[in-house]
Amino acid sequence: MSYLSNNKYSTVPDKSFNIIRRCSVCGGKSIYINSNKFRVNANGNRIDVWLIYQCKKCKHTYNLTIYERLRKDTLSLELYKGFMENDEELAKVYGTDKSLFVRNKAEIDWKSSRKPEK
Repeated sequence: MSYLSNNKYSTVPDKSFNIIRRCSVCGGKSIYINSNKFRVNANGNRIDVWLIYQCKKCKHTYNLTIYERLRKDTLSLELYKGFMENDEELAKVYGTDKSLFVRNKAEIDWKSSRKPEK
């Protein structure tokens, strides 16, 4: 019998990441927070989906691209329904997907992501 255990741990964020970007209304770098809302646009048989972020100070919006020019038959009906109904759990899933931020070249605000919201 061995007293050494082989445990694996993973860190799971409890809220969406915030973004640091220049706000055209505030005139400088601002923190953008996840609004838990999606914007869906269809053009012919192609669909675009964005996750909407808002400036913490002035509420100016930034659309973080999730899907761009996706054929409508490749998106499941359940996922499409989640986007259309602004499902908060789905917004949290995409708001914590680091690869999505890398693909959009968005700077994650690691300082405020670690602090609990009051």
